[in-house]
Amino acid sequence: MFLRKDIGIDEKRLKAQLQIHQGDNKEKMKNYWSKTLDIPKERFTKTIVRPKGNKIGKSIGTCKVRYTDKAVYLKLESLLLGMLKEI
Repeated sequence: MFLRKDIGIDEKRLKAQLQIHQGDNKEKMKNYWSKTLDIPKERFTKTIVRPKGNKIGKSIGTCKVRYTDKAVYLKLESLLLGMLKEI
């Protein structure tokens, strides 16, 4: 993950939030995203459950990665602005 390798974030501030549909297996999806993103399940915030979708049980949901740190934000903003100037 870019934030880990290139920015050097504090892992304890990294959080995740799932968005799933009613009828989906919340624990199975949380396990999937926890393993995929290497974020402990304890750092997942409240799951958002939407009304039934068209593909119940065939989705892995969506996962939002959250990180709060003003210094990191400013560093990312500077990198992005530098890249935009090159375009």
